[in-house]
Amino acid sequence: MDNKGCEAFGWAFIGSGAIANTVAKEITRTKRHKIVSVYSRNAEKSSKFAKHYGAKSCPTLKDAILESGVDGVYLATPHSCHYSEIIECIDNGIPVLAEKAFTINANQVRKIIDKDNRNSYVSEAMWTRYNPITIEVKQLVRSGKLGKIREVNASFCYPYTYSNFSKRVVLPETGGGALLDIGVYPISYMVMLFGKPEKIDSAMTMNKYGTDMADSIVLTYGNGTICNIECSLNKLSTCSATIIGEKGSIKIPLFYRPTRATVNIGGKRKRLRCKAGYIHEFDGVAKEIREGKLVSSYISLRDSLVTMEIMDAIRKTHNLRYSDEIEKA
Repeated sequence: MDNKGCEAFGWAFIGSGAIANTVAKEITRTKRHKIVSVYSRNAEKSSKFAKHYGAKSCPTLKDAILESGVDGVYLATPHSCHYSEIIECIDNGIPVLAEKAFTINANQVRKIIDKDNRNSYVSEAMWTRYNPITIEVKQLVRSGKLGKIREVNASFCYPYTYSNFSKRVVLPETGGGALLDIGVYPISYMVMLFGKPEKIDSAMTMNKYGTDMADSIVLTYGNGTICNIECSLNKLSTCSATIIGEKGSIKIPLFYRPTRATVNIGGKRKRLRCKAGYIHEFDGVAKEIREGKLVSSYISLRDSLVTMEIMDAIRKTHNLRYSDEIEKA
């Protein structure tokens, strides 16, 4: 998955904010990736970002994605922008990797699937799915070695006021709220392991901006597996996940970017370790695009759709709807 021996993969970066800078710093350091072009609504930031990485700052998104040397597009914009940006990439036949949450709602994902029809590589940038520990956990659960899974508990709580998050995390005009910004991680994790639940129960606490500040979610599956999820923007948690089966358990600290996990089966303990980072994701996507694949083997559009359907159902229960402008497809 390291693309050794290949020329550096050329990216068009759409967005030049905090996540774009974090990702760019990590992936360019490996020399396996380079940033060819940049487009941002803030021309000054775009120019500064492009200069730092030896890229070209472009006046429009289309100019950036069609710049010579671009192999793929990375969308590091608010999720309220993703739908139209993904459609433009598809229209121009350019592979695209879009940050989570993939879109605002499930209908937008359905429109993307219909539009794409497997003619372009389109995937969600859920870096958790590319992590070696996540991949091994998935294999262990599916192998049956843990027996029937009784319960999964996962939390992702991080107070945005003590972070580098901008106000877009809570504002309705950018699709803000705990659910779409951080709840998407544990929900996507459950979809990866078990697919679509039969029942969804939830509680939601709102903030002064009219978006959700905290959510408690229970996903129940047909075989009796229960997944308890907590996400919040006003407190800090361990951000861990615990999977409990009839024959054993797995404990994953910082499950969304794990560096270690403990597997206990039949009284025998095994420790998993790896380096966390965005590079697993970018190496994996670059390899798949170079191989001509049109469907990600790490996170399919079907998985992104199911994740959005779950979040739609939770929002509907609590009457959380964004403006027609960003909800439309």
